Amino acid sequence: MDATQQAVSAVKQGDAEALRGLVTQQPGLATSVGDGGLSVLITACYYQRRDLVALLLEHAPPLPLFEAAAVNRAERVRELLDAGGDADARAADGMYALHLAAFFNAADAVRVLLEGGANVNRVADNPMKVRPIHSAVAGGSAAIVEMLIRHGADVNARQQEGWTPLQAAAKNGLLEIVDLLLAAGADVGLKAGNGKTAYDLAVESGQHAAAAKVKPST
Repeated sequence: MDATQQAVSAVKQGDAEALRGLVTQQPGLATSVGDGGLSVLITACYYQRRDLVALLLEHAPPLPLFEAAAVNRAERVRELLDAGGDADARAADGMYALHLAAFFNAADAVRVLLEGGANVNRVADNPMKVRPIHSAVAGGSAAIVEMLIRHGADVNARQQEGWTPLQAAAKNGLLEIVDLLLAAGADVGLKAGNGKTAYDLAVESGQHAAAAKVKPST
């Protein structure tokens, strides 16, 4: 197992001491890419290990675009775009920088990417087929959802299995996001691939306040 694989393994196991030892010896490991095409830092983000993200950033070289977007280093994102970086570059997992920033609640990075011309309706190049607004709902950030809507995000866009942003928000009881989506024209009558509406999904999840907001008129 090489050093990158060891670092990824340490992240997945939550082994801070092992990770510290590795990145102290090889600071570049933070942005090294493992077998799955994701860097050690992005892996730590997906595993929601903020302590390990902070540890990696202490020893990281200048961040590439995807890593900078994911950890909300907006000035680094701007620097890369100003130097000719592509705001719509594709990551190894089929996501784009805007998807990552939206999912990881990196609002400043989202703003810079949008200002830099990132496609607000870009569909991820993987089976999830999410757009940035789906990622923002999954991340639970009303501020980012609102920002994406202002820049023209399609509030009725469908991801894998036909899910819309409203259906996901209602199912998870994200009331502020539900309100934003409804105000932007989200259709309460749309059905996911399983035939269920946002109302059905909210009721199933016990999210009664959300269900009341998305109940179709009879």
